[in-house]
Amino acid sequence: PQFYTALSEMKPVEGNTFSDAVWTLENKGKSYLFYLKNDQDISVDLAGYKGTFEVYAINASTGALTKKASISGGKKIVIPKIEIKEKVLFIVKKS
Repeated sequence: PQFYTALSEMKPVEGNTFSDAVWTLENKGKSYLFYLKNDQDISVDLAGYKGTFEVYAINASTGALTKKASISGGKKIVIPKIEIKEKVLFIVKKS
């Protein structure tokens, strides 16, 4: 995926604080980056965004991206913690 291009267009989600368990950057409807301090479910609201989004795990030590799933927009999505093996997730709209 075009990770670095997408990353340069993302902004911090308003209200993120250092004590939050999840830090999020987003370019609404296009790309999202999550850093997880703890094992937990991830929720992303794609209700206003149609299309297919791809979910990638990023190994924080090596930077390697691994495609994990394709998800459909148009609704709120919850990715269960059992499916999350890395601390960093990247979600991007498929072009």
